[in-house]
Amino acid sequence: MEFTINRLKLSKILNLVSPLITPLDFKSITDSIYMEVSNEILNIKVVGEEVIVKASLPVEAPDLKFLTNAQKLIHLVTKSNTDNIVFTLTGSNIEEGIGNVKIKGNSTITLPLKNLHTFPDSIDFESIVYTKVDDDNFLDDVIICSNFTDKTAQNFKSGISVSKTNMVALSSNSGMFIIKKLPLKKDFTAKPNSFKILNNLSDLVIGISEEPKFAVFNGNMDDIMVYVAITIFNENYPYQEYISKAKKWKSEPHYSLEFNKNDFIGVLSRLDGIVSTMNPIVTIEINKNKATFSYNFQEYESKETISCACEDTFTIKMDIKRMKEMSNLCLETLSIFISKESPVVLMAEGARLYCGNIIKE
Repeated sequence: MEFTINRLKLSKILNLVSPLITPLDFKSITDSIYMEVSNEILNIKVVGEEVIVKASLPVEAPDLKFLTNAQKLIHLVTKSNTDNIVFTLTGSNIEEGIGNVKIKGNSTITLPLKNLHTFPDSIDFESIVYTKVDDDNFLDDVIICSNFTDKTAQNFKSGISVSKTNMVALSSNSGMFIIKKLPLKKDFTAKPNSFKILNNLSDLVIGISEEPKFAVFNGNMDDIMVYVAITIFNENYPYQEYISKAKKWKSEPHYSLEFNKNDFIGVLSRLDGIVSTMNPIVTIEINKNKATFSYNFQEYESKETISCACEDTFTIKMDIKRMKEMSNLCLETLSIFISKESPVVLMAEGARLYCGNIIKE
């Protein structure tokens, strides 16, 4: 059996899925690529550790399906500059992996087939009920939240919680709460890296697959239809508890403080050269329109004063990482709120609320 695919379109799909491929040289399903032609539609499927991708495009070919090595196929196709890639299948039982596939671009390679039964049962993407993600900031907010997940955690804190009304991410010392309306029937939590592939797609819609449990997105990559299924955490994210805490902190009596962003970043850049990871705590003394940043650890010392806008006098201590988080969230001015009752610093930017731990004096 032989069929031909436009190289540019195939390359777009392979470039999309290549980050999911593991270099195990055909020893794992995550180094395999599934290709199926049905009714002159080519479906390409790849299973990653947290994500499943299915991409479809029209092709003139008989019905067929096979499984082969992903890395070597991707290498040949993406390094070729021919108009088309030709696939030729031979073997006594292709579905059971008895045979091979010859792939011709500028050069020709022959790859062994793999038993199709080793490829996991896929999601029935077409049967899922989808609703449009009518939010231009959805993926931007995912990127912001990804900075606040605890990458070392073995529970929900390593993921981003997405619900009908908000997006939440927490690390051990800070958190991001984004108020937004999303077309979800059920909440879900997923690891931030799982969302990265969605940046290549437009016209996103979302649905939830129950068995197996995935958050499923459908979108377009030029004229190629792509489904992306993201693994969902089994345990629930107790986001309501944390949102209640954030609302409480926001309503508490607080100090208001404003910095020019460039001045604030300038102090950080100079502190960054001497602050030790063994002691990343910086003291900030606020005296109305002046803020003095000081650091003293072993033989390292630094002290610098910049202008600020404040009506109070107080002192706090803050991890330099919290300060960097705040500087990344604002446009020109850092508008900071420091609770008088809780050891918390807050920043509100529209629908986004940042909370970070501090040390009070």
